[in-house]
Amino acid sequence: MFDVMDKVLGLHLNELEWNHMMVRSVVVFLYAIILMRIAGMRTFGTKSAFDIVFGITIGAILGRAIMGHYSFFATLLAALSFSLCHRVISYLSRFPSIKKWTEGQAVCLYENGNMMTEKFQQYSIKPEDIDRALRGVGLETLDKVKKIWFEVDGKINIIQYNK
Repeated sequence: MFDVMDKVLGLHLNELEWNHMMVRSVVVFLYAIILMRIAGMRTFGTKSAFDIVFGITIGAILGRAIMGHYSFFATLLAALSFSLCHRVISYLSRFPSIKKWTEGQAVCLYENGNMMTEKFQQYSIKPEDIDRALRGVGLETLDKVKKIWFEVDGKINIIQYNK
């Protein structure tokens, strides 16, 4: 069995051939789906900095398994370890102090007629971003706006007064 795996995956070759990389790509793709399931659904649903870093890093790790620059199984094990670490930190993010560190928190940009422009530079927000968010909810002015929030996923949300 190990001889077959060695031949199919090219485990002991210094230079992988195209067929080895194709098989490795399929194996790594299926493995990545399993890792995403281990990491949890939040990886798909939210786009916090924590989850973006996970996605980029897991891609880099798994890319090494495909290209053969590092041991195939050691790379898969590293990806598994990283996914489990993500899952543990996600679980610990239920505690507010850890959640603030891993995900950040929403920032109020406008409240009670007061635009908090000092936060614009801090969070790289332009007035045009506010205008775009207003248009997104069908408004042209701030007359009907109660609050504006800059969310941890980078979106700007408009809270309107009850109609």
